[in-house]
Amino acid sequence: MSTINNLFGSASQIAGQEVLPLIADFVVEGEQILIAYKLWRDMIIFTTERLILVDVQGLTGSKVSFESIPYSTIKRFKMENAGTLDMDCEITLTLQGGAIYPLKFGRGTNLKPIYKYLSTYILRDN
Repeated sequence: MSTINNLFGSASQIAGQEVLPLIADFVVEGEQILIAYKLWRDMIIFTTERLILVDVQGLTGSKVSFESIPYSTIKRFKMENAGTLDMDCEITLTLQGGAIYPLKFGRGTNLKPIYKYLSTYILRDN
C-alpha cells in the first residue's frame, strides 16, 4: 500500500531508526523520535520537542532542506479522515503568524496517535 500512497502524494509510516541517521546531528539531548512518515524522499518526523520536515530536492537528492517547527508555534491543528472517494487523510497545522501546513497521509493511516502527540506537546507548551 505504501507504493500506492507515494504515487498519489501521501505519506506512509516508517521506523524511527530509518530517519535517525539523517537527523542525528540535529537532535538535542533528551529528544526522541515519536513517529515518522515518508513520501518519496521527503519525510515528516514527530519528536518529543518538534516537528521536522525533510525536503529532499533535485534529481540526485544531494540538496536537502530541514525545517523545524517547535510545537510551541503551532496554534491550531485539525484532523481529517479519508472519505469514501478520498485517497488520503490529512492533518492541517496553523502556526503562529498564520502559516498553514497541510500534512497528507495514506488512506489507511491511523491519525489518532499523531493527533494525541500534537495534543500532548502543543498543549504542554501553550
